[in-house]
Amino acid sequence: AVVSTQSTGEKVKERERREVGQKVQEQKKKREEEALRQHAQAIRQEKMTQKAEMERIKAQIARDKAERRGGSVVEGSSTTAPIAAPSLPDGKVSLSIKYGTSTTISHTFDETDALSEVVNFVKESLQKENFTLWNTYPRMRFTESHLTLSLVDLKRDTKL
Repeated sequence: AVVSTQSTGEKVKERERREVGQKVQEQKKKREEEALRQHAQAIRQEKMTQKAEMERIKAQIARDKAERRGGSVVEGSSTTAPIAAPSLPDGKVSLSIKYGTSTTISHTFDETDALSEVVNFVKESLQKENFTLWNTYPRMRFTESHLTLSLVDLKRDTKL
């Protein structure tokens, strides 16, 4: 009779031990599932952030492309000047000069003015003596030899 009571007591303890072990495993599984859920949420959040950043970059690229299509660009170490004059009277050329600081200044020149007039205007506006003017398409650096050419000649020669 003593043996059967010990085995019954041992059976109860064994059952309790198993139940505790199962509860511990269930809690561990719940913690792991929660960690996986949180990790998945973090990945989704990161993807959404990356997608938003990608959309922002694509929009900036589209704005840059549209700006470049707006006219040919004369750019320098500190200036960019698109040349476009769709609504100007004959004999006039409008330049929008974009500086490296994203400041834009527009000015109207006679088409017979030499490039040196544009350079003088930029010098006065920038209050700098040292800069370089470039045409972006086709890529061309304006040198001292170009300073005597009129804006019409430059337009014809560089396909502005």
